[in-house]
Amino acid sequence: MISECYDIECLSNLFTYTGYCRQTKDYHQFVIHSSRNDYIAFIVHLRREKDMVMIGFNNDSYDYPILHHLINHYDEYQFLSGYELSQKIYEKAQELIN
Repeated sequence: MISECYDIECLSNLFTYTGYCRQTKDYHQFVIHSSRNDYIAFIVHLRREKDMVMIGFNNDSYDYPILHHLINHYDEYQFLSGYELSQKIYEKAQELIN
């Protein structure tokens, strides 16, 4: 079973995910921004292991709900630009905070 420690950052024009796989000792970083859009590769990364355990800070209340949202809206979001997608993610983040 793969386990990954991770954290996300979400600003109005930028989303980042940084993960560290405890088994392989590899770091994984994905960026969604107007200058870079790693969304498809990011979703492939999240779906790579059916039984992956994800360890995060504030995982239940913030990080995981955003990841879950990104996975569930893949069909809608896969064609957005990095800028448009970062805006959608920020809206979801604000909804969770408020």
